Formats: sequence, structure tokens, C-alpha cells
Amino acid sequence: MPAASQTQDDGERRFDLASFLVWLGALAVVTVALLSVRARLDKAHIALSYLLVVLGAGASTGRRIGIALSVVAFVCFNFFFLPPYHSLVVAQPLDWIVLVAFLVTGIVAAQLLARARADAALARQRTAEVDRLSAVGAEALNAGRAEDALTAIAEVMRTTLHVARGEIFVPNRTESMTLVAAAGAPRPVSETA
Repeated sequence: MPAASQTQDDGERRFDLASFLVWLGALAVVTVALLSVRARLDKAHIALSYLLVVLGAGASTGRRIGIALSVVAFVCFNFFFLPPYHSLVVAQPLDWIVLVAFLVTGIVAAQLLARARADAALARQRTAEVDRLSAVGAEALNAGRAEDALTAIAEVMRTTLHVARGEIFVPNRTESMTLVAAAGAPRPVSETA
């Protein structure tokens, strides 16, 4: 698995409590603001306001927090804004459509944002790979001799991998390897003997 994909997967497995609490606080602020004008609001106003918070959380922190915040917002929507207030009972059956549509929209949005973040990370990784290949190609083309090209390639690989020494070996007829190019720090004396 590529390193960027592995990093993304690890990030999706962890639940960042601090980020969740920050976004939960944002949801609480929006809820208080909406409660202050509840009599003048329609269900669409509440759903859209909550969706903005859910989308912000999903975009900035990832899928798990986006989905968790969708569920919390779903409960807040029902508890504070659907009659009878301050209960989880839904008096009008059509309000279930609003609630379920809100929850599904929040979850789907969190999934899509997570996919977009993963695609962007993969695109950044591929761009870096193309840049490295471009550097290898440029160094090889600028070299006058084949040996110089191999040394330039070893240098690009050494700097890309952040190692002290890079070496290129080729197999020979005796089934052993022959060093054809090297770049970076000299080999320690113990290895050259």
C-alpha cells in the first residue's frame, strides 16, 4: 500500500477527540443561535444550518467526525426544533422524512468529502512520483556518458530517499552483483574490504 494511502487510512481509523469537541462546540453555538429565533424558522433553515456545520467538520477533520456530528445534529434537530420540543418523539409522521433526509445527507456528504480528501492525497503522491521520475530522466539525459547517467540516477535516488549513500548494482555472469554507480558519502572501510 502506498505511503500516502496508508497515512490516510491511519488517519481515518483514529477519532480525534479534540477536533470532535471543537466541532461539537460549533454545533452547540449554531443550536443556541437557532433556538433564539426558533419561532421564525422553517425546518429547511435548521437542516441547512446544521448541514453547514457537518460539512465543515467532514471537510476539515474527516469521515468519522463528520458522521458522528451528523448523528448528534440529527438528535439536536429532533430534540430542539420538532414538536413536541425537548423530547425525541416525532409528532408529525412527515417530520421523519425531514430527519432521515437530513441524516442521510450528512452521512453521504461526510463520505464524499472523505473520498475527495483521499483522492487529493493520492494525486499529491502521484505528482511527487512524477517529479522524482522527471528528475531521474533529466539527470540521465544531461549526462555525457552512460556511467555519468547512472551516477546521476543514483544521486537522485539517494536524495529522494534521504539516505547517505546510493548505489546501483547489476547482475554479472557469475550470479553475483557488480557495483556500476554510486553517489553520496563514501562506503565505510569495513564494507569495502
